[in-house]
Amino acid sequence: MKKVFGICLLLFSAGIACAAPLETDVSLFAELSSAYNSGFYPGAVQYAERLEKQFPDSAALGEALLIKGESLVRLNLFFEAENTLRAARKSTETDTVLLNDCSYWLARAYEGLGNSTEALNWYYDYCAHTAETVASDGGKLSSRKKYYAAALCDSGRIFYNKGEYSRAVPFLEYAVQNGEKYDASVYVDALFKLMDSYSQSGNPEKAVHLYKTISRSDFDALSQAPYTYQVFTLYAGDAYLKNGEYKKAYDLYCAVLKSGEKSLAANALKKAYNVSSAHRAEVSAEPGTVLSDAQKYLADSPELLGEFWTRLGADAYEAGDYKKALSYFDEAEKNVSVDLFLFAALYRAQIAAGTRPTVKSSAVAENMILKSRGILNEENSYILLRETNILLCRYAAIQEHWEDVKKYAAAVVPLDFDTREYLALAEYRTGNYAEASSLLKGAYTNLHALSFARQQDFKNAALIYAGIEEARGLTDEERLNYAKVLLYSGRYRESQIESARCSLNEAKYVLGLAQFNTWSWPYAEESFSSYLNSSAKKDEKSVSYAQFYLGYAQYRQGKSKKAYAALSDFVKKYPGHELFWNAQMAAANAAVQNNEPEKAALHAESAVQNASGDAETEEAVLLCAEIYTDSKKYKKALDLLAPYTKRSGEFSMKSIYKTGQIYEKQLDLSSADAAYKSLVQKFPGEKLAEEAMYRRGEMFFSAEMYDDAISRFNEYAKKYPAGNFVDAAWYFTAESYALTGNSERAVLQNLALVKKFPESTYLYSSCKNLIELYREKGDYPAALEYARFLIEKYGEQAKNDGISEVSADLEKLHSGKSEEIVRKEAEFKKNGELETYAGRTTGTELVALYASTTSFSRNAAVLAEKLLPLQKKHLQEESLYAAQNAMFLGKTYRRNERNKNAAEMYLLAAEYFRMNNKDDEAAAALYGAYDSFRAAGLSGDADETARMLKSLYPQSRQAKNIRI
Repeated sequence: MKKVFGICLLLFSAGIACAAPLETDVSLFAELSSAYNSGFYPGAVQYAERLEKQFPDSAALGEALLIKGESLVRLNLFFEAENTLRAARKSTETDTVLLNDCSYWLARAYEGLGNSTEALNWYYDYCAHTAETVASDGGKLSSRKKYYAAALCDSGRIFYNKGEYSRAVPFLEYAVQNGEKYDASVYVDALFKLMDSYSQSGNPEKAVHLYKTISRSDFDALSQAPYTYQVFTLYAGDAYLKNGEYKKAYDLYCAVLKSGEKSLAANALKKAYNVSSAHRAEVSAEPGTVLSDAQKYLADSPELLGEFWTRLGADAYEAGDYKKALSYFDEAEKNVSVDLFLFAALYRAQIAAGTRPTVKSSAVAENMILKSRGILNEENSYILLRETNILLCRYAAIQEHWEDVKKYAAAVVPLDFDTREYLALAEYRTGNYAEASSLLKGAYTNLHALSFARQQDFKNAALIYAGIEEARGLTDEERLNYAKVLLYSGRYRESQIESARCSLNEAKYVLGLAQFNTWSWPYAEESFSSYLNSSAKKDEKSVSYAQFYLGYAQYRQGKSKKAYAALSDFVKKYPGHELFWNAQMAAANAAVQNNEPEKAALHAESAVQNASGDAETEEAVLLCAEIYTDSKKYKKALDLLAPYTKRSGEFSMKSIYKTGQIYEKQLDLSSADAAYKSLVQKFPGEKLAEEAMYRRGEMFFSAEMYDDAISRFNEYAKKYPAGNFVDAAWYFTAESYALTGNSERAVLQNLALVKKFPESTYLYSSCKNLIELYREKGDYPAALEYARFLIEKYGEQAKNDGISEVSADLEKLHSGKSEEIVRKEAEFKKNGELETYAGRTTGTELVALYASTTSFSRNAAVLAEKLLPLQKKHLQEESLYAAQNAMFLGKTYRRNERNKNAAEMYLLAAEYFRMNNKDDEAAAALYGAYDSFRAAGLSGDADETARMLKSLYPQSRQAKNIRI
């Protein structure tokens, strides 16, 4: 069992530089081919990269990338291989052979990455396209099918390793049926996997049949070691066992045991023992007979029998049955040699150390091993020396005896993976980070990644963690370190993903940092808050940073009260913290948002006092001055800035500008103007000086001191004829002229702007102003010209701004309509015309305007006839307006000698006027009806109307003029 060590991640920077001579693409490809053909894959990768960089348009680039991808796969650099091979496919799209080969090596790369789904997809792609290519080539295999058999076999192996045995079967059957296409070792491996797949997929009888068709002589013909047939026999025994033929399974296990293959004897013995124990009746043998038989078969080899006991002890150890393991080792020691005695002693030491060795148990185990080796002399001191030192190295590492680790590791030749990692850990913990990463080259381990991180090689550190994730998944500690590496390398989104997947409390802090760096303020607040509120043990330094980041994240969200609470608490707790100044600045801003200027000023003043360097001082001074200004403490603000205004340099310039702004706040425009002017004189070539010059005009314009504004804007335009604000200066000069009643100068200024600055942001507004100015002058054609220009140039913007309606109004004005009528028509349309109360009210007013102009009287009648029926439906609100329209229609019909219709309208008008207590109007309407009835020859109706008039309004002028 390995122990997981906590390792702090410390980082420092390192750099390398290199240069390469120039070559031709032909010479580079030749070197590439030579390295590849000789099996020097690192060299092939290097030459391919040089060719890709120096000759990106080379005709050989596609094949070079393919060779590079294959070489990277052979070097187990699968991530790099994937990217390279995808690029190779793009460069070989027209060469089907190379394109298919890319598919094969992509499959190999994905298989190496543990992405079996993608691997199978690409194996399929390769096989499918290879089959198509061969078919189109008359069935000629040649080199087009060089990986075809391998791809099928590899696909079967992947399905097998995934436990999808039934899917593995057809691929493995192909390999077994076409054994001549494979190396003997590959063929035998496929055979074994096919046997097992048959058994595991519910077809053990097929495995049995296959076993019967292949004899031992077939294996001898393959020049395989004799034990391979016995392995085959073990698989056959497993198939019989799955098929319920327990006696045959037992017999085959015993046959392997009798074969004398010592490497398989323990396993065969164990299988025979298990089947006889579980199925006594079918096997017809007691479980104990297996061990008895073993002794019988190995009677002339007591050491081998002892080895069986030792191996059974080792198996029991691996199964976690340590009591049984010790009893087996006791039996074994009756017949074992020195080396097996030591072998058992190593297991005894591991049992003493426990499954999770502690420092104390590791010391006990180390002493047991050293004591057991006391029986050796100089001649046999080599026995199990390597295995012994492997364990000693492990136990020394658990005790953190780093020099002992190095001493024990020196005797482990060659280094195994675990010892290499312990030795690398010893080098790492003693500060030799480069040596640690060198030892772990090619290994995907947490320690290897940390060794790179210590050297600030975050790219390689991240690649290793990604490789671990693909291979076996990351532990929480590894995932936390991975998240940190991604954070330090600026890959914040990926860091968030890994942090969120980690259950350690510190991961919330790292997650918060990653979210903070992507300005994901709500999520950062949640993460830091969760980290701080957790009951888990926390690093005090991280706690301090988390509190600042929490407050700042709240501040950035506008949660100023919460932010102020967190940040003000931070500055109290951590007065010497490196973020103290930042916290004071943020707290000051939060207090401003909370409308607490006194608190804001205290924090800003502290920021001024605790600033380190000019940049921090300047930022704090400006903030403090702003706070004083907002709280109307103008003198304090000016006094704070005064020393800096007298200096030279950029901050002096900013201080003078700020001084001008403060005077503006006081409405002391004269002093503000002087401050801005002094800035221009002191720093004439600076951008802020130009802004100050422009600000002088803008300030007076805002204060409605238009003559002063014109003077300052003209002064700006003269000094900065190509300045950043010159078009704005021209525009506001024109506005100032217009607002002071000098419309002629306003027109000229706007025209000059339109001509001089056709792409200005003020062009649109300037043209709008010209439309209004020309309209006021009655120059409708000129106004119409600019309205059409805006519609053409600005399309939807002009339409949404109502320019289309303005243009239509101008057309009407140009055609002779009065301004009053045009404006009333626009109001009528805006108010909803006939569909709304406001529209009908405005329509009634428009009827009166139409009626006042002879040329539009017809328009008046048409509109009144549309309005009246609708107003009759809404008499409660619109009876007066209905009366006015009815009265108008009565007069119109009377003029047109539609006398009966006129009478009806007059009567309607009288009724509606009476509803509104309009007696004079009602009397006039009744008289109009009387007159219309008489003109229509309806004397009876006329007399009736007359009597009604006299009855209702006897004192009216109209009543007195009627004689009945």
